[in-house]
Amino acid sequence: MGIFLLNDRVVGPLTSIASDFNEIKTTDELRKKLFIFENRVSVASDLHKTTPVNDLQSLKFNNVTYEINDKITLTLNKTLVAPFKVLICGESGSGKTTLLRLIKGDIEAKDIYGKDMIIFQDVAYIFQTPYIFDTTLLDNLTLFQSKEFTQEKIIRVLKKVSLYDELGGKNSLKYMCGTMGKNLSGGQIQRLEIARALLRDKKVLLVDEATANLDKNNSKKIRDLLFNTPVPVIEVAHHYNLNDKRYTDKFELKNGKLIPIG
Repeated sequence: MGIFLLNDRVVGPLTSIASDFNEIKTTDELRKKLFIFENRVSVASDLHKTTPVNDLQSLKFNNVTYEINDKITLTLNKTLVAPFKVLICGESGSGKTTLLRLIKGDIEAKDIYGKDMIIFQDVAYIFQTPYIFDTTLLDNLTLFQSKEFTQEKIIRVLKKVSLYDELGGKNSLKYMCGTMGKNLSGGQIQRLEIARALLRDKKVLLVDEATANLDKNNSKKIRDLLFNTPVPVIEVAHHYNLNDKRYTDKFELKNGKLIPIG
């Protein structure tokens, strides 16, 4: 009887705690990003109160240097004029993702700036594997802040990324996405991530291998969407079409430098 009670009242709860702990561990990266945001958002909010951010006109790298490893130092001295659609390719470990993180502000760099004051919260980072919550399309799009946006704007953005009709039209906002988007296709998940940025009027889209896990048809849909949005785009990719003339600039990142292609 004592063993039975021990198992029921001690071992059972301990097993449950261990299971919950493992589930919490899967959100480590997400929580780190939230903590970074909380630490910086008050500063950004104060800046916005005094200096409104307009559409980006240019993004300038003013002799930026950043040591990636013992062998490679990222050295950038370039100005991109909006509305740019930039492709960056290069070998693994060449610093492509580091470059995007510098622009976003995850890594501090004093000499990257955009005309009309571009700061980190005006930049959207499109991940290869976006985090999707086990809740409705509305909550995933607005990140549980639906009251901050008009329904007209929400629907307009969903139509822009072709998710509104695909997921049920008037009922699409109630569509359950499932854990990590199990009820969505890979292409739909990427379009939802882009919709999050468009809803918040981001000034620059940083696209990190967004089409890496997609088939040819879905990759084309994502790129067509990126090219059709008026927002400047910097895309890092392993799979691309160098003959696509819609890119305003194409670079290979090699030995820490951006080398023009074509």
